[in-house]
Order: sequence, then C-alpha cells, then structure tokens
Amino acid sequence: FNDNLLSVPVSEDCYQLSSNFITVVREVPEGGSVFTSDTADAVAVVVGDGVPDEVSFISVGASNSSFVYVITDANNVILSLINGDTFDFEGGDPGVCRVWGLAYTGNLIAQPGDDAASVPLSDDCWSLSDNFVTVTRTEGPQRPGLVSGQQGAILALDVAPNPAVDFAVVRFTLGQDADAVSTLRIMDGNGRMVQAERVASAPGENRYELQIGNWSGGLYVAYLINGTEIKASKLMVARP
Repeated sequence: FNDNLLSVPVSEDCYQLSSNFITVVREVPEGGSVFTSDTADAVAVVVGDGVPDEVSFISVGASNSSFVYVITDANNVILSLINGDTFDFEGGDPGVCRVWGLAYTGNLIAQPGDDAASVPLSDDCWSLSDNFVTVTRTEGPQRPGLVSGQQGAILALDVAPNPAVDFAVVRFTLGQDADAVSTLRIMDGNGRMVQAERVASAPGENRYELQIGNWSGGLYVAYLINGTEIKASKLMVARP
C-alpha cells in the first residue's frame, strides 16, 4: 500500500497497468442548510383563499449526492416530499410545518407518516439539513361560489407595480350587476389586517391607490369584496 503505481515496481517479474482507470468518487451525504429563495428561514402564507402560495427553496453547503426537500409537521412527521424546489401550500390546512433538505445515497425510502428524526430515510446513507424552514399557514377569507350561469361581480383584480415601494394601485373590473360599494382589505403575510377601505365602484374598470411607504417589506394580499364575491391578489412590498 501507498506505493506509486507509476514509479515503483509492482511485481518481481513482468507487469502491465491498464491503459485507463475508473474514477470512484466517495462522498458522505451532507444535508447542508436550507432557506427560501430569498434566504429566509421562516415564511407565512395565507391558505384557503384560492390564491397560489408557491414557495421556492434553496440549499447551501449540501453534498453532490441525491437531494430532496421534505415537508414535516412540527413533530417531524413527514407530510410530503417535494418534487423539485418549489411547493404550493394553498391546498394545506392552517397550521405550521417544516421544510428540510435531505441528502442521500442509495434508494429513498422515506414515506409520508414516517418520523424523519427516527426512521431510516434511505436504504444507504442520508443526512438531514442542519436547519429547517418554518412555514406558517394562516386561513384567509373563503371564496363563495357562483350560481350556475351567473356572471361574477368581480371580473378582474390586479395590483401594480409589483413589487412596490411607495405606492401600489389596485385595479379591478366589475360586472353590470356589481354593488356600488366594494370593500378592500389588505392583510400581511401573517394574516393580520393592515388596511380596510370601503371603495365606491361601478361596472367596468376601477382603481384605488394604496400609500405603502410606511409598510414593512414582505408579502401582502389584497382582498376585494363585492356583494358575496371575493377575489384576491398578492403584493410584494420591497425594502432596501
């Protein structure tokens, strides 16, 4: 052992090395650290409002072995394995979950219902990330359905610019049967109401300007209510 094959004899008689070699990379799985795509380790989403709540994740310091993101509850029981690096939490119930990174070799055997902290997650070697991303799911207003054949009162809703810094304009289009007054509610990422206004509105295009210069940076959701209808649109407030 420890002889240099290219410079010392390896036999007391004749010998010949192969014309090539096979490179074997030996690596121990390392889960590294995980964050959202904007480098946060906690995020809040509003579920049940019909607005997609897609969150993207990144890993730092993970090995080059196979890697997957794992969603668990607060007790580390596996809820789902993410196919890729983005997950839509809109279909979930209110509550708190964790997103881990899992590096592994061999075959992945982790399944929903397993305790990620105590059962084998691979039939070979594996490593969970050093941390997890906490996802808090709060419940938003429910969106009532329409009677078959009935035109919606709220035909369109948009907030621009997005991201916004000092102001944002809520633009919405109403149908002919819409009420003359709409309610506009703004909620932050933790489900807290930031602003509520009763807005005079008419069939066709309407607009309302929000002054957001003193709002904290982060995700907000604008809810427009007209009669029994609700529509929602996300707004990202940017701060240096």
